[in-house]
Amino acid sequence: MGESIIAEQTNRVRLVLPKLSVQTQLFETNFTLVEVAALKAAWILIEPKIKMISKKIAIDAYADNPNWIELFRQDEKIDGTTMIHNPLWLLHIYGDIIKTNLRTNYAVAKVVRPVLEKQMHKFLAMPHLAGLLEYLKAGVINELDDHISPTARLGLEKLNQAILYFLRLTGKRVGARN
Repeated sequence: MGESIIAEQTNRVRLVLPKLSVQTQLFETNFTLVEVAALKAAWILIEPKIKMISKKIAIDAYADNPNWIELFRQDEKIDGTTMIHNPLWLLHIYGDIIKTNLRTNYAVAKVVRPVLEKQMHKFLAMPHLAGLLEYLKAGVINELDDHISPTARLGLEKLNQAILYFLRLTGKRVGARN
């Protein structure tokens, strides 16, 4: 009987599992796959309310910074439509980046640079756009306060920093041309 037990134990196959290495994969833009997914999920909640969010952001930003309103004065009149649509086109930049590709800097730059160059070439100063981006981030976070995950919040912060980076580069390029 003792011999049959020994025979059963020696006939067993021993499995050796490979070591599992858990690492966070960062894309070239420093976004993780989870942050990209969280931003896409958050954007689904933002997109239907984008005009309302834009108006709230504009009211907050221009109420806190009345000197920004002067940037929209043309021929002694303030162009209120353009002023109100400023946060809207920035939100569209956020959406285009989130929906297209957050993996490479080239993909982000492809969306951001043409729009920023056009806006900065028209009349908007970089400090105004940089300040408006902060209001934009705060407005989106406030709108999604109960629904935003810490991962999406971090992703939004990184997205804001990426747009600010390209804004600074674009400002240098536009300044160099003039």
